[in-house]
Amino acid sequence: MESSGNKAANIIRKVAFWCLAAMAVTGGVMVFFQVKPFWVDEWFIIDNLKSKTPAQLLGRLHFLQQFPRAYLVLFRQITAPFHFGYRALRLPSFMVSLGSMILGWRLCGRLFGKDSFSRYLFILIIASSNTFTEYFVEVKQYPMDIFMSLVAIWQLLALTDMMRSAPARFSWLLCFSLLVAPFVSYTYCLAAAPLYLLMFFSTVSQWRKGRAMIAPVLLLLIGVIALAGFWLFDGRQLATDRIMYDRWSFVMVDKGHWWLSFIGGCYTLFAQTGSGFMFELIFGILGILGFLTGIRRAIRNYSAGIYDPAVVANAYSTLIILLAIGLFAAGKLPLGNQRLNSFTTASIAILIILLLNDLAAAIAAPAGKYVLPVLLYAGVIGNIVSVYVNYFTGGRYKREMAIYTSTQKAITEAQQKNVPILVTRDVAYPYQQAVTDAGDKDPAVWVLKTFPAYNAAAQLPVYEIADTSAARATLVSVNVSSAIAGDGISYRQVYR
Repeated sequence: MESSGNKAANIIRKVAFWCLAAMAVTGGVMVFFQVKPFWVDEWFIIDNLKSKTPAQLLGRLHFLQQFPRAYLVLFRQITAPFHFGYRALRLPSFMVSLGSMILGWRLCGRLFGKDSFSRYLFILIIASSNTFTEYFVEVKQYPMDIFMSLVAIWQLLALTDMMRSAPARFSWLLCFSLLVAPFVSYTYCLAAAPLYLLMFFSTVSQWRKGRAMIAPVLLLLIGVIALAGFWLFDGRQLATDRIMYDRWSFVMVDKGHWWLSFIGGCYTLFAQTGSGFMFELIFGILGILGFLTGIRRAIRNYSAGIYDPAVVANAYSTLIILLAIGLFAAGKLPLGNQRLNSFTTASIAILIILLLNDLAAAIAAPAGKYVLPVLLYAGVIGNIVSVYVNYFTGGRYKREMAIYTSTQKAITEAQQKNVPILVTRDVAYPYQQAVTDAGDKDPAVWVLKTFPAYNAAAQLPVYEIADTSAARATLVSVNVSSAIAGDGISYRQVYR
């Protein structure tokens, strides 16, 4: 007869699976049906994709954007044959996000064992994080950052297995991932740093035992060469981008109030894993406790010579957090913005789950073991559901969708009739100020050109107008007899 604990674990497994399945279906709807308008962060990237050649993308980007250059060129090569259409622009990030969900699910049992009731919190915490839900299908690099943070954990476990096997076999998939990962994610180099440190100590330990670790060392050497190549090819320009550093200075450590800023940044690193005041507080407390107990656990297990997956993951996760905090203290990394710290989310989830497992082992009452995990399951699943319900039912969404649909139709009509488009800055709602502050002249022009319907090769003229009443005067000034004019929602053909 199935025990109550096994019944509860099976229920949680099914709930977690169907939650992720529903999220994947929602993502598929957002990819294959034009129901999610692009926004300012995406406009900046799409403008670069549509206006620059692959070679030009390797240099400085418009609007001071930073994006892993190899990944950006690959993104362009995938989307350009489809004329930067809606589905083509949405699909790459969606596929990467699905990869994170699949890999995260597979890591749940590997990291925590099939007897851990809390193990599915690992992928659910990641999937419910603000960066994952917000950028799920968007034209940004953050889905790849999350995926690469999971890849780094998989690499760690795979290399650890190679260290323990005799003889170790060369893994081509592992080799490929070590070669490619640095070039598609800026934060992978941070996620990989503890991996190389742990593997260094493991290699030394195995050599002392008289074992030659040729295959693992060769793979690590390949990875180091790839990291060096990334630095020369791309990393240097990111590290020397002073303007970007100044832009994010508000979440850097404040030298005038160092200790207060440092403590606040460290707390926020853990708290931002949750969503909403209550769960930010819960994750902040659990994350800090998990980190502190993780340090103690790492020291104890290292002394005892224990190297199972959970132990290795614990050591890795504590090192990731120490690295992030150390870089923050040195003024080299901002803390307090979840998308910039997304490489730590998986590690924070690991430390929280290991803490929950320790608490469950210490609680005598069977029912008491499940209270906190069930609360967290409810919180992260509830957040995933509420994010998309709130997005699609919000008043702002309705207006953004109306602007997107009307502007797509206006662009198509203008291109068919071969007449210019006159448009106000309201096409950039609700980011009129943000696109104005970006610095380029006539922001309504470049924003409209990022819409999927606009054919970049045809270069149909677009002019910005203050309001639709100025349309005829603009026609006279540019010596055009007719145009499609509008304010984002309402368009009509006007004549001189």
